[in-house]
Amino acid sequence: MSRNVFAPSLSVPLACVVLALVSAGCGSSPPPPDLLVTAAPGIQTNEGGAQATFTVQLSSRPRRDVVLSVSSSDTSEATVTTASLVFTRDNWNAPQTVLITGVDDDLADGTQTVQIDLGPSTSGDARFVGLSATVSLDNVDDETAGITVSQPLGSVGEDGSTTTFTVVLHSQPTASVEVSLASSDEGEGTLDSQTLTFTAMNWNAPQTVTVSGVDDDLIDGTQTFDVSVTAITSADGDYDSLALPSAVQVDNIDDDSAGIAVVSIDDESDEEGASASFTLALRARPSADVSITLSSSREDEGVIVSSTTLTFTADDYDVPQTVTVEGQDDDLADGNQPYVITISVAASDDTDYAALADVDVALSNLDDDSAAILVSDASGHTAEDGTQATFTVRLASQPYADVTIEFDTSDAGEGQVDLTSLVFGAADWDQEQTVTITGQDDDVDDGDQPYTIAFSDVSSSDAAYDVLMPANVVVTNDDDDDTGVVVSLISGNTTEALGSATFTVVLLSEPTADVVLGFASNDPTEGETDVAELTFTSDNWDLPQTVTV
Repeated sequence: MSRNVFAPSLSVPLACVVLALVSAGCGSSPPPPDLLVTAAPGIQTNEGGAQATFTVQLSSRPRRDVVLSVSSSDTSEATVTTASLVFTRDNWNAPQTVLITGVDDDLADGTQTVQIDLGPSTSGDARFVGLSATVSLDNVDDETAGITVSQPLGSVGEDGSTTTFTVVLHSQPTASVEVSLASSDEGEGTLDSQTLTFTAMNWNAPQTVTVSGVDDDLIDGTQTFDVSVTAITSADGDYDSLALPSAVQVDNIDDDSAGIAVVSIDDESDEEGASASFTLALRARPSADVSITLSSSREDEGVIVSSTTLTFTADDYDVPQTVTVEGQDDDLADGNQPYVITISVAASDDTDYAALADVDVALSNLDDDSAAILVSDASGHTAEDGTQATFTVRLASQPYADVTIEFDTSDAGEGQVDLTSLVFGAADWDQEQTVTITGQDDDVDDGDQPYTIAFSDVSSSDAAYDVLMPANVVVTNDDDDDTGVVVSLISGNTTEALGSATFTVVLLSEPTADVVLGFASNDPTEGETDVAELTFTSDNWDLPQTVTV
């Protein structure tokens, strides 16, 4: 279909105008010049860049060139590729094409009507001055009001981990747009922004919202919650009436699990009665009461003196309860002994806690015993007259096996023991055994003599005792001998008729070397001895020797 645009003064039928180009048979004078515009019906462009065309030609030959301006009434909706058309004597009847291109304006403004204005024309031919026409077309809008909420980049967690999503408008609004956001469960996740504002300047810039996981202390597994647009407010009617977009879903990863936490610990008891202790609580809130029992792996090392049954509820699950363990004394030199307090869930309707494995708390009982052989000092001196002394022996701790102790005197000539070995077992380790030492007489004036009871061997399958060796017992044997010569009374008088008399000589104690005694009369004219000297040895010192005068 052609659109023919004529000047207002034109009253000649179109058929006559067309025929006037070849004939002057219609009326008495030729019609005035005009523009012949040909355009398709419903001509339109769109904001996606689609184009439209129409053609223009003159209705008659001009004497001079005719310049026809071409312009768009709204270049924000449509533009033309040429600003003017030139018709000459040669091309006046050749249709010239005008190309119109739709323009995208980012506005959700619907289909807009645009006028393409032709003219007014200029020419050296006065008949062709001031020609004009208008072509109307529609520029179809490609924008619609809308909001895009992106899917979150990941999950959040009860440990505080976060994720993000973005919000952006589909088109430029004519007024500010306020978008309200909310979490469906703030016990699982919260938003750092609950209101976003978009303007004509930032409508197409995605705005980021951070979602943070919330810790709830419940063993509830991964929880899914929604993030929704709850309201859209704007003076732009398209946005103000816009349907709310669908919610996006976010997963909050649970960080809670059934467990027993040993909060603090003093892990050493001792055999003197000092106590070890620790506190415990549940790691997560239970859905039902949790009953816990405690037991010692070695009650000979540590005994629980606090309650052996504890109960935790949903209200006090995280309040630590104290367990006290008292060290036990066993008389063994067994070193520091490890033992374990086992924590067990006795009963709970919370299936997570009911299935919980036992928890062991390692403790140590410090030993106060040590392997040692306790030997007393000698009770006193022995003596050569048979006086006795004693000493005692016992163990410092209970042995794992019999302990045999061997000993003897260092000088049997000074003192002798009634026993040369002692045996201690697990039953009598702490009972003193007495050893008696008897002094020995040696007939020598050697003074008080020191000697020892010397330990020679300690043997046992108990390694702690097998390596021990006690100190020797020092004893003194008091001497009862004196150095001296005993001369008996003379048997009678001598006479000048050669009558004789005798006396004897003997030593008081055994000499350590030969003793020679010399004799002489103080008056040889009256009497003389039959020997000039006597010799005493260690063999005959106690045998009286006779001297005759």
